[in-house]
Amino acid sequence: MRKVIVFMLTTLDGFFAGPNGELDWHNVDEEFNEFAIDQLNSVDTLLFSDRDSPSSRFRRNQLAFST
Repeated sequence: MRKVIVFMLTTLDGFFAGPNGELDWHNVDEEFNEFAIDQLNSVDTLLFSDRDSPSSRFRRNQLAFST
């Protein structure tokens, strides 16, 4: 059985992005980058939804990544 890890950046009131899709509240610094890289290196599958990408950068057939 695989372990599922959920990682979400949300505001205290539960939103991911602003009303116009802006992500200007995310604090991305060196410490966060190190954390994210460590997390990415510890998993073998990433799963995104179309709600995660308000700019529609991901097409539906590109939303699941696995090694």
